[in-house]
Parts: sequence; C-alpha cells; structure tokens
Amino acid sequence: MLNTWMPAIVVDDCRTAAAIMKKMLLELGFTAVERHHSAADAWESMHLNRYGLVLADIDMAPVNGLELLDAIRASERLWTTPVVLATASPSHAFECTPARCRIGPTALILKPFTANDLRRKLAETMEAAFPKQELLPSHSAKLYDDWAPSKMRELWESTLRTRLKRLPLNRTQ
Repeated sequence: MLNTWMPAIVVDDCRTAAAIMKKMLLELGFTAVERHHSAADAWESMHLNRYGLVLADIDMAPVNGLELLDAIRASERLWTTPVVLATASPSHAFECTPARCRIGPTALILKPFTANDLRRKLAETMEAAFPKQELLPSHSAKLYDDWAPSKMRELWESTLRTRLKRLPLNRTQ
C-alpha cells in the first residue's frame, strides 16, 4: 500500500534525474522525499527509516536497481515496501523475471516519464492494493475515526473507483 504521508526515497545515480523524480513525487503529494545517488546509500537509509515508496533506476553501478529490489524483498522488515523501478531501456524491464527477482517490483516505468505518467503508474499500484471498495483509505479512516475529507483524497478515490469499475473483478465478494 502506498503511504504518501510517509517519506519516499528516490535512487538514481544521475543527479538530474533524481532531482526531477523527487520534484514529481512532491508534486504528487508525498510529504517528504529523500534522494540517494547509489543503491548502497539508499539501502543504509532504509535500515534507519521507514519509507512509503522506493523509486529506483535499474541501471546503476556498482549495485543496480534489480539488486536493490532483491535486497528489499529479502528483508523481513522491508519486503512489503512498494518499489517502482525506472529505466530508459525497455530491455531492462525484461530482466525482472521470476527467475531473476524473488518478488518483482510493484511497478515498472520507462524513462523519460512525466509527473502524469508517474501518477498513473502509482494509481495502478493502488488498484492492486485496493481490489475491494471497503479497503479504500476513506473507509478505513472512518472506521478508525481518522477521517478528514480533502480534495486530494476525493480525487484519488474517484480515480481508484473509476479504475476498479474497469477491472474484471468478481463483484459479489
């Protein structure tokens, strides 16, 4: 589940790309976004802090994004963290197969991408987390007396409901 109130972490060895991705995540509602230029630095930070999202480039050295993904999925504490892998090379997307990655990324996105592309990819990620209406954040928040209506939440849930209607789900559950 994506937690925009938790910090996100961007991992890209290209400083410009990392800065652009950080700006996009802030525009999309993440409260804080950390930037790291190596998978090793990001991995160290992940052991000190909890993150709601990891957005990492695949093509980095010496540790690439797929190796970082493997480490995250192998960690007992971090394995549920949503990971979006970004790449400029479509051939890299095929490297993340079940034989290569224990549990794959939450999503893959091709560079260059816009904030709108990233928002769509994150919405698709949310669809996977909320296949039933009663699992939407507003429903859970109302159950725990943590309900604060907002335009962002209404827009986000409206998008989720629209996408859920398009999915071939068993609606009787």
